[in-house]
Amino acid sequence: MPDRLQAWLHTSMGRTTVTAILIMALVGVAWSMKRYFGPNSAQRYSGSPLFIDSATGKTFHYQLKIGDTIPVLSPFTHRHTGYPASFSYWSKSGHILEHPEPVLLNSWLGKKAPTFAPLSGRLVTANEKPPRPGAAPPPTKAQYEKWLHQYQAESNSGS
Repeated sequence: MPDRLQAWLHTSMGRTTVTAILIMALVGVAWSMKRYFGPNSAQRYSGSPLFIDSATGKTFHYQLKIGDTIPVLSPFTHRHTGYPASFSYWSKSGHILEHPEPVLLNSWLGKKAPTFAPLSGRLVTANEKPPRPGAAPPPTKAQYEKWLHQYQAESNSGS
């Protein structure tokens, strides 16, 4: 058997087959090393965070460079209308979303009013972390306004 294999390896078909197998093995090793030693998804996205175009409401990733300022250049308007996205992790009914909703905070636009997510209507704050199962959802706009009204009434009656 080894003699037949050795004779086959000396044919053009044998050499081509062995060469193809070696190339595939090298590509596999290179790909494996790149995946193991290369940047992970968190590292890739940390340099290219999600932004929201304030004019169109569309989201985009932007590769940050030294000297960049906020707002960044938007690919949609070709103007500096891109602001960092915050995220709402909640549904309208108060359940945790599988994919968070990107939200543009009012504070980026110079507005003093709190920001409520367009789809869920729930309060969104800067640097919000993904919630743990069983956590209470943030208030809706109606709940927030009711709380604010009660708080102001208590503050006024206590002075």
